[in-house]
Amino acid sequence: MKVACIDQYKNLFGVQPICDVLAETDTPIAPSTHYAAHTRPPSDRSRADTDPHR
Repeated sequence: MKVACIDQYKNLFGVQPICDVLAETDTPIAPSTHYAAHTRPPSDRSRADTDPHR
């Protein structure tokens, strides 16, 4: 959810400034976590949730 929100606004504000603001809240996220979310494969749960044969 946070990654999608950052993606929505990163062109306007940038990833680091958004993460800096979130660091001051109850929902911090590091820029490296944001970028890692785009490079790791989908989890088993994510694949199961999108499987039409379930």
